[in-house]
Amino acid sequence: MKMFELVEATNYKRWGAQKAYLHAKREIKGRWPEMEDTILSKGDVAERYISSVIKQRDPDFENVLLRQSDLNAASYYAQKILKQRWSELENELKKRVDRDYDNYYALIARNYAIDVIKGRWPEMERYFAKDKGLAVTYMMKLIDGEWPAFKQEILKNRDDWTAILYAEFSKKRFVEAEEFILQANSGMIVRYATGVLERRWPEAEPKLLADKDARDLVTYAREAIRGRWPEAEDIIATDLFIASYYPEVDGQRFKQIEERIIDSEYLGNYLSNLAPDQREQFMLDMVQKNPENIQLFPETSKDVQELALKLGGKRIYLLIKKPHPEIIKMYQGLENVKRTGLFR
Repeated sequence: MKMFELVEATNYKRWGAQKAYLHAKREIKGRWPEMEDTILSKGDVAERYISSVIKQRDPDFENVLLRQSDLNAASYYAQKILKQRWSELENELKKRVDRDYDNYYALIARNYAIDVIKGRWPEMERYFAKDKGLAVTYMMKLIDGEWPAFKQEILKNRDDWTAILYAEFSKKRFVEAEEFILQANSGMIVRYATGVLERRWPEAEPKLLADKDARDLVTYAREAIRGRWPEAEDIIATDLFIASYYPEVDGQRFKQIEERIIDSEYLGNYLSNLAPDQREQFMLDMVQKNPENIQLFPETSKDVQELALKLGGKRIYLLIKKPHPEIIKMYQGLENVKRTGLFR
């Protein structure tokens, strides 16, 4: 062995987790008990050590896992190696959660319930319920229906956002929370109305109108009212982009914005959201006002093209993007002129 290799080998206790893990895997080809505290101190390295070095159940190694300050590796071992619940780890987690000031062990316990138990862990739920971050994921993954302990925490804290999530996960109206949900911003109110109530919520409508968020008003009209909302239309019209989607509600024209939208970048949105008959009539009306408006439309019917030509003369032919075959026959003589750009 070369001198520098000998020095390196004698100083192995200074190695980091990754280097120690690689040495165990490549050189020792098995457990390296002297360095396991170091290896297990780094989460991703600990997982690789368990998967590629430990590989199977080892009672001695389990004792090492249970004495670590970080029990994530132990949870991973239960998930990947034992593939079943591990009572010794559960007991250790219960002890540590009782003196857990920052919910760190409650987080490990929550993940253990999801990944190992794959079901509810009733003894620990009182800890999960106190932290909405833990509780929301736990409920979403494992609880079908109501969870009274978490519900009481939400009401105690008057947490509107978590109340909406609770209602969505429980698939049930959260009547007790509606008083403070109504004080939330319009986006959250709309989410509750459309995702939980799935209908109009008259008590919320004054707040929605007062917040004047055009996007939320269109969403509410489309998904809760499922029709026009005349009281909101003046507000919706102030945002041309959002207003271009208002016809999604019923396919009908939103005439209040048409004079502005005809020359805007949102014309395509507006056209695509109109019902076919409404789109046709809109084009006819716009061409009636100014035949040159036909150049703004990517595709027009024979009727719209004929009206434009009637009102604007032959020069309008050059502005039509996709002439109808019958119109082409009428103006074949202009094709060469159109290509050379000589026709005025």
